Amino acid sequence: MPHLKKILSLAFFTLPFLTLAQKPASYNVLLPVDIPVALSGNFGELRANHFHSGIDFKTQQVIGKNIRAIEEGYVSRAAVRPSGYGMCLYVTHPNGLTSVYAHLSAFSPRIDSVVRAKQHEMKSNNFDFAEFDSLEMPVARGEIIALSGNSGSSGGPHLHFEIRNTVTENALDPLQFYPQIIDKARPRITAIGVYAMDDNSFVAQKRGKQFYTATAKGTSGEYVLAKPIEVWGNIGFSIQGNDLMTGQSNVYGFYHVKLSCNKQVLYERVMDEVSFATTNDLNSLIDYEERAKSKRYFEKAFVDKNNDLHIYTKLHNSGIYAATKADTAQCEFVVSDYHNNAASLQFTLLQKPLADSVLRKLPKLPETGEWFDCKEEFAYSLNDFTFTASDKTFFTDFTFSAKEVTTPAKRTYYSKRYNIQTNQPIFKKPAQISVQTNLPDSLRSKALFERGGAAVFTKINDEGIATASVKFGGTYGIVVDTTAPKITLNLAQGANLQQSKFISFKISDDFSGIGSYNAYINDKWTLLDYDAKTATVYLYFKYADLQPDTMHDLRIEVSDVSGNKAVKVARFYR
Repeated sequence: MPHLKKILSLAFFTLPFLTLAQKPASYNVLLPVDIPVALSGNFGELRANHFHSGIDFKTQQVIGKNIRAIEEGYVSRAAVRPSGYGMCLYVTHPNGLTSVYAHLSAFSPRIDSVVRAKQHEMKSNNFDFAEFDSLEMPVARGEIIALSGNSGSSGGPHLHFEIRNTVTENALDPLQFYPQIIDKARPRITAIGVYAMDDNSFVAQKRGKQFYTATAKGTSGEYVLAKPIEVWGNIGFSIQGNDLMTGQSNVYGFYHVKLSCNKQVLYERVMDEVSFATTNDLNSLIDYEERAKSKRYFEKAFVDKNNDLHIYTKLHNSGIYAATKADTAQCEFVVSDYHNNAASLQFTLLQKPLADSVLRKLPKLPETGEWFDCKEEFAYSLNDFTFTASDKTFFTDFTFSAKEVTTPAKRTYYSKRYNIQTNQPIFKKPAQISVQTNLPDSLRSKALFERGGAAVFTKINDEGIATASVKFGGTYGIVVDTTAPKITLNLAQGANLQQSKFISFKISDDFSGIGSYNAYINDKWTLLDYDAKTATVYLYFKYADLQPDTMHDLRIEVSDVSGNKAVKVARFYR
């Protein structure tokens, strides 16, 4: 009957999809938790290099709460990862949605048996399999499919929950589907940034950018600045603040942001949907330079040339205000959450050209060299070094230079070192760099580009040319990693583990990072669960095929990205 299974699997998808033009609340999906709803994170929050693609349900500061399927469907994908989403399930539903449940502590017994069997079949501890069909793990509406946890890159016990469009795989704001989640708290505005967008534009009689603190005007959600802002030329703006929720101490991201000047909407965006293909463009939405410097998130209300986000509902002149005649302008930021709780900041611009006497006192403009179009491919070479960028590598038009570094090095390099200088604090997409190495054949597999003490994944061809994908400027050179990872196993030889449920041990690597981790009991591969944030690996006996009341031989093998291997052996009785 092998073909019947495929036919039934395909039949699952022949059911008519509900279009997402329907009101999401009409889908009538269940909540994934049994406990009172409290959120620690909302959809679209600004995170490191990505938007938050779901909502985070608090689980009363503990793990082990029931997680339920929001609708009938089947587990189409499952992951057991040391970081990221950790233990995670993806349930595909016949209504056109896929629900995602992340940072779990356990799968339900039925699901666990299928997932762990697949891991055994693939001999994969770092596991992410997306090809389960509809007959392997069907689930009913409201069925307990997992227990909440703190696995992966979670900072504390909670459920990260997503609803995706099955066809596009875009993440949708789950609050659209749950009208029973009520919030009456207004967002909060803390500051704005004002940017002189070119060398002939000024803020407070200076080039560059200035930040201004917002002050609440009572409790009505209105904010003001201490005084008007003097500007001239092409001016951009940014905003900092948070959403709040009723009864919660957490802070959240804005759902809707709008900027107007003299009643002209310059910028408006809404966070209903996130595409994983463009989530990295968050680094263009925010003032990335300010984030790297002060850890503060300022959302720019102007759009970079190579920003591909589809969150914008209205733009005028890419959000840039032209202050080109002596006058005043009344501007307003309005921010709101999904439930239309709003806050606003009104401020005044004084449009004044700079007097020659003021202009002469300004610092001289730095020499930036030639500017290049970010929408064109770019290639550069110097000696044996090359840098190649696509028309999607940079967010804005850019400057570029590179030079060989000849100052004495504190470690051994197997190539010349080159310093890349550009006005781009981070790249949109990786650029490619290459350099000729002088490595002996025995070290080629151990070689990596190094930047600022960090390893960069590297490939080396038969001619000894090293290549890597990079997203930052800085100094790059080839080093080698010949040091094996470290395994710390506190287990006495011959220990009696009859009453133990697992063996745990720590692993670490000092440069290239952990590449693989495997364990063998009596020379037979067995499952491991690795929690990268605690550097702890667990070997659960329930997944090991052991003959009882016997002495067993354990062998642990851990390799880093450069292929250096550490081995630890022990014996135990169980």
